[in-house]
Amino acid sequence: MATKSQELATLKSTLENKQTSLGETSKTLADSEEEKAATQKQLDDDEAFFETTKDACKSKADAWAERSRLRTEELAGINKAVEILTSDEASATFGRATSMFLQTSADAEAPKNKAYTALKAVARKYHSLRLAALAATVKTTATGHFNAVIKTVEKMIGELRSEEQDDVDHRDWCQEQENQMTNQKEDLNYKVGQTSALIERLTSKSDNLGTAIASTEAEILATQETMAEAMATRNEENADFKAALKDDTDAVALLASALEALNAYAKNNKLGLVQKKAPEYAVDPDKAPAADFADGGSHSSESGGITSIIGMIKEDLENEIKEGKSAEANAQAEFNTQRAESLKTLGALKEKKTNQEMQKADTDQKTEDAEGVKSDTETQSVEKQMEMDAIEPNCSWIKGAFAERRTKRKAEIDGLYVAKQTLAGTKGSEEFLQEASTKSFLQKRMA
Repeated sequence: MATKSQELATLKSTLENKQTSLGETSKTLADSEEEKAATQKQLDDDEAFFETTKDACKSKADAWAERSRLRTEELAGINKAVEILTSDEASATFGRATSMFLQTSADAEAPKNKAYTALKAVARKYHSLRLAALAATVKTTATGHFNAVIKTVEKMIGELRSEEQDDVDHRDWCQEQENQMTNQKEDLNYKVGQTSALIERLTSKSDNLGTAIASTEAEILATQETMAEAMATRNEENADFKAALKDDTDAVALLASALEALNAYAKNNKLGLVQKKAPEYAVDPDKAPAADFADGGSHSSESGGITSIIGMIKEDLENEIKEGKSAEANAQAEFNTQRAESLKTLGALKEKKTNQEMQKADTDQKTEDAEGVKSDTETQSVEKQMEMDAIEPNCSWIKGAFAERRTKRKAEIDGLYVAKQTLAGTKGSEEFLQEASTKSFLQKRMA
């Protein structure tokens, strides 16, 4: 009963541990499903953000292509207009047209002075050294020898156009690089956060597996102790059985020897050792029977009773030996069955421990890999920030100076066009455009 009770307690403990393991496994499964759902949601959000960003980038790319096309056509139109207005035919036409004006005192130095004044005004306003140098060149150039100056003006206009395009390319490059690096750094920071969360979950899982392994080891130890105790009890019972069997066997042998001696006595005296009924005490049960020795001193009846008693004792001992052997065989069979069940349970526990240790090793390896990914990602984020810091001064400069440089360059180009047209024998561009735009102004000039 004690052994069975202890085995029942052990099995109940094993059942509780298995139920606990089932609960932990169910919790791990729920956590994994929750993590999967969160990851899937994040993936859906990222895909939606990617689609939105892709559409926005496509719109910006289309808008930029349209702006580039319009700017290219605008520059082509301006260049064509300049080419038309500065051609020999246009100069002859403007010469004939200006001959209609009644100018009685034309100043031969007027175009040079006008070009000089225009260049000097723009150079002074925007502190342009090259326009100031060009103005000085115009001032010192003899009238009628402006071809070299005009070529210089055209070259400077081309350089200004090239500088403007360089500024645009510089600005666009900075915007593209900053947007790209910012997005990459945000992605890296997000990856660091996700990896940190993964490491935390893996660490918690590893701790739980460590606890489960310790619990399984305790179950294995308890099962081994129970098996050892059962083995010790079985050995002790077997030793007791063997000692009792020896004692009963020796007693049977002694009783057999005694019966043999009694039978030899009866045979020698020609007595029949037959068991007789016990004397009856009809009158007084406390009164002893009469001492009558009329039978000549023969004790055959007493000897026969002793023989019967010894035979009964011998038979009881033999039955006891038989029953003891049967009980020992049953106990050994029951022990073998219990030991087989215990070995089966022990094997299952060891297999469970091996699986748990493999899971823990795999989890620890994943944790180590995730920590390596996190470290690499953090390094990449730092390097990306260093790249952003490296281009920041240059890009900050172009962003701050772009509008001012464009305004200044436009004024310089306008001044150069005025100087060019003036030196070529025409009016300034502004004056010419105003004059061509209003009929009344032309009539007034002609009058």
